[in-house]
Amino acid sequence: MGKEINGGKEEVNWKTKRALKKTINNWEKAIKKGIGVDLGLANAPLCKLFISCKYGCPVFKKTLKMNCADSPFEELINHILKRHITLHLRIYCSECKELAKKHLDFLRGLLDEKTS
Repeated sequence: MGKEINGGKEEVNWKTKRALKKTINNWEKAIKKGIGVDLGLANAPLCKLFISCKYGCPVFKKTLKMNCADSPFEELINHILKRHITLHLRIYCSECKELAKKHLDFLRGLLDEKTS
């Protein structure tokens, strides 16, 4: 995992950075094309790397919750379930798109935090 530097700030290792960048890229494509978004272990590089959703996952480190709870991703899932009544995660409407952008910004912020 990462090393303690700069007064205890943890540096993300290269595998985590790569997975986070790939996850960000997936979200950028999904938002641009309005296609399938994130199916966890099926296509999310961060989820594939951190199967337990805990040890080392930058989303968990930020929210201290498993399965992206208390992140913008949870807002998107709740919206899709309530508004579109489906478990198929994709962009259906303008609100989906805005919530997906909010999650993308959240992920970019994690990358910025870890690389600055």
